[in-house]
Amino acid sequence: MGKKRASKSSQPNGNQPLIDKWRRMAGLGDREAMCNLGVAYKLGDMVPQDSERAVEWWRKSVIRGFAPAMNHLGWAYHSGSGVDKDRTKSLKYWKQAVSNGCKPAFFSLGLAHFFGLGTPVNKEKGLDLWQKGANLGDPASQYSLGKAYEDGDGVAYDIERAVKYYTLSSQQGNPTAHYRLGLIYKETNNLMRQDLDKAFHHLRSAVLINNPSLLELDTNTSGLEE
Repeated sequence: MGKKRASKSSQPNGNQPLIDKWRRMAGLGDREAMCNLGVAYKLGDMVPQDSERAVEWWRKSVIRGFAPAMNHLGWAYHSGSGVDKDRTKSLKYWKQAVSNGCKPAFFSLGLAHFFGLGTPVNKEKGLDLWQKGANLGDPASQYSLGKAYEDGDGVAYDIERAVKYYTLSSQQGNPTAHYRLGLIYKETNNLMRQDLDKAFHHLRSAVLINNPSLLELDTNTSGLEE
């Protein structure tokens, strides 16, 4: 059985007009609004968290051919969130999403092949999908390529390429990419020159992206040092 509906209530916010707009548009058959409602229910954002209702909205969107909903539905089946876990179905929806040009789906399907999630391990195929996703500008694919090059996993170790893809991903706000760059620039035992200024910048960015409430504190205290 899929997971039971959660009873957690969403916190009051000023976005009620937006969720009402999505409901109206979904009622008129707008597939993007349906997908957005699915994400809202999955996250408990503006509505009570409810994984099963999320899946219902994503299915409606998928029927209308919306590729991002295919990717979300693939993750639902992958994790068993709102549905019974089924890696065969997760692969099915990720493949459909990739075929329809969904950028994040290149990461999803690449992950499945690279690590053998519901399919035999095929690092070459996983890397190829991540490369295509990276070329399309998907930050998760860019990060995954960078990690593969940093670890020499499925490819030859290449710290310069790792930095290239981490940088592309970090420029889109990926905190984990900032973190990896910070560690690389902090060290001296690799082919990259140590750069403590860059290390501090990227490690600080990783912290602030994950904890945006610290940004105000950081700003207010930045002038206190002499």
